Amino acid sequence: MLRRALLVLVVLPLAACGDEEAAPIDVGPTGNPTIAFKAPAPTEGPVCISIGDAVDARVPIVMDVQQFVLRPPGTCEQFEQCGHLALYTCPPGGCPAEPDPSKSPVLNNESSVRSIDLLLEKLADRYHDNTLHAATMQPDLLQVRVDVVNDAGALELDHEKQPLRAEVALMTIAPACCANLAAEATATQSGAGGVGFTPASWNDGETEEECVAAGCGSCGGLVDNASGSWIQYEWAEPVTIGSMWLDMHACSSACEASALASGTVEYWDGSAWQTAQSFTDQSDDFGLVFSPAFETTMLRINDITAAPCATQGVPAVVYEWYVYPGVDCHP
Repeated sequence: MLRRALLVLVVLPLAACGDEEAAPIDVGPTGNPTIAFKAPAPTEGPVCISIGDAVDARVPIVMDVQQFVLRPPGTCEQFEQCGHLALYTCPPGGCPAEPDPSKSPVLNNESSVRSIDLLLEKLADRYHDNTLHAATMQPDLLQVRVDVVNDAGALELDHEKQPLRAEVALMTIAPACCANLAAEATATQSGAGGVGFTPASWNDGETEEECVAAGCGSCGGLVDNASGSWIQYEWAEPVTIGSMWLDMHACSSACEASALASGTVEYWDGSAWQTAQSFTDQSDDFGLVFSPAFETTMLRINDITAAPCATQGVPAVVYEWYVYPGVDCHP
């Protein structure tokens, strides 16, 4: 009996060991990897960021990385689609598609997570205001590129053999991107205004809703729309202008007035008026973005006409004329 029991004790463990299977190795995600900017959110044009004047300031950037494991260099181990982020800044004109020693991107920072800081202290020139760059004759923007690289620092590719990278153009300025520059300007126009309808109403902070609520004719700037008429802002010191917004009297409003239908936005370059942009067929509030931006002490809307509202011949009323250093700004 004892020999039989001992035999059972020996055989059973051997049978159990034979049934075990090796655990599968986790190689991580295997789908097609992608990368894109999440913050700042991508737009059709440049993204404006106010960086102030602190020497050691940082711009936080968040990336959207899919189907890829981010880990510190040297720790990817068994993961097949694995690496870290490398942030580069490029010279004026943008990041070159092919290697070019004269236009080589400069490594600014690295990260093993989806957030990565743009280190301003590493930039030779931190301010880029979207005005025309003298050397490239293109808008002066900070070109930022984020690559996904492996442990050796080599650029990773997606399943279609395309570089796993994303780029964004930044407008980096000291003041708030959407600070209303009009608040410091002096407003004038070519024709006469009227009681409660002076040019000073364009930058006094009273919106259309506030004016209409106070009663028709209580505020707002009446615009002379005779042939060749203009409205104008002037600053004591040069300002950089990237966009503007007009809060106007809509044709559908209860009060009898109209909006600016057309005009040409011009700026003074020190010796002559230059055309920034023209607009037509307007009948309500709208904005314009200027690319490149421009520096000036005077801004005007020239050759203005009024929208053809139900009551023909009524003048146009501008409640607020906002002017911003950044792009895509509105009240």
